[in-house]
Amino acid sequence: MITIIKNGIRKIFHICAVFLARFALVSKIAQRIADYRRGNNNPDMSTNGELDFFKKHAAGFRVAFDVGANKGDWTREALKINPKLDIFAFEPDPAMCAEFKANSFPKNVVCENLGLGSKKEKRTLYIHKESSGMNSFVKRSLFKDNELAPREVEITTVDIYCAGHRIDKID
Repeated sequence: MITIIKNGIRKIFHICAVFLARFALVSKIAQRIADYRRGNNNPDMSTNGELDFFKKHAAGFRVAFDVGANKGDWTREALKINPKLDIFAFEPDPAMCAEFKANSFPKNVVCENLGLGSKKEKRTLYIHKESSGMNSFVKRSLFKDNELAPREVEITTVDIYCAGHRIDKID
């Protein structure tokens, strides 16, 4: 009798585990679809609404910050819309910053090998070894430890940077 009860409990736990696993997968898929539709967690500026917003409003912009500039894709698109825009790009990963600078942007574009944050400090940046643009100050669980290279990087604040570079307004 005890064996029958134990086997029954095992079957119930197995069914629950399968159900929860399927529910978690469905939940993740639904969240990704919702994020995509809302433009959340979508880095593609042509589909997340960012490019549309910029096209409508950027003609009169003077100064913009590209935070987490990566290789310079956003800066390139912004210059197509407003070539006179002064862009201050911030990329804390030295390799990505070098790739950005290799683009030979015009003189109205400056790329700083810095991150921006709420205070001036050094922080650990988890650099994905494929240089995929997936670098983060948060250690992402979707990557294995051997795929990430932690590196201490400099962080400054918008206020400190603007004061030091005589920037009085960011559009």
